[in-house]
Amino acid sequence: MEEISATMTNPKTGKAYAINPNSGVWDDNYFDANWGNYNRGIRATNQALDAPIQAIATQRTNNQAFLNNQNNQTNDFLNRYRGTLAGQESTNALAERIGQELGLPQLQANARSLNQTIFNLPQTYSKAMTGYDVNQNQLDRVVGTKQAELAPAAALASQNAQAAETNLNTRLGYAQRDQDRQLLPYQMEQNLMSERFARETTLYSQENQAELDALIAKANARVSLTEGEKNRMHQLAMQEAEFENALKVARENRGSESGGNPYVTLGEGQTLYNTSTNQPVYTAIKTYKPSSGGASGSDWG
Repeated sequence: MEEISATMTNPKTGKAYAINPNSGVWDDNYFDANWGNYNRGIRATNQALDAPIQAIATQRTNNQAFLNNQNNQTNDFLNRYRGTLAGQESTNALAERIGQELGLPQLQANARSLNQTIFNLPQTYSKAMTGYDVNQNQLDRVVGTKQAELAPAAALASQNAQAAETNLNTRLGYAQRDQDRQLLPYQMEQNLMSERFARETTLYSQENQAELDALIAKANARVSLTEGEKNRMHQLAMQEAEFENALKVARENRGSESGGNPYVTLGEGQTLYNTSTNQPVYTAIKTYKPSSGGASGSDWG
């Protein structure tokens, strides 16, 4: 609906609405007395009609600001979390660094070399004795003597390498648990953020939760509820359901991001850890045994 302007032509007089027909001149008081209330009514009606639209626009702006704030907090959390992860050594890097500190590559190489030497002695001496008058029994005695000489050193080298590997497994486990502990504050913060965001999104505050608990307790005590209380309890119950669903979605999203698998296998130590409890589940110990392949296979060198 349109307001009447003082300069608009009055179809009854053919002149502007502000022209007083008695005096024939412009008269603001005449215009206000005859058309002011009409215009004020039109203005009030338009404002009443626009109010819901303005309210929706305001709510949309507030919602966007609310979501932007949540997004900013989430991004800040993710940046700090990723920064912490980036600052942690990978399992392979940990294994390599600790292994170097323990001298594991050299220990494994020594054990491998000595055991391979012992294994190759028959072939080595067989070639060396070619052309000499040496029978098989004599050759076996020579090889056996040499093997007996090298066996203690080979056994000690294997023990040293195995001890270093065991030490590596232990230190890897400690390092992994230390890294997990660095992430625990983020896990707690993430849980708190999820609950707070769910409450903000659904408007289900802790006060509303306490109010619903009180109404439920009252109903369980067989105290008659007023219609207003019944309606309020239904409203709060609906909010609680929305809140619980929002929390469930947040937990499912966290599970899908992590792959839903609470276990991780460490590289060099061959130790399986449960990252939920930070406890070792299984450790496979490597051993050296002189065999057809010499020293046992190694991940080093």
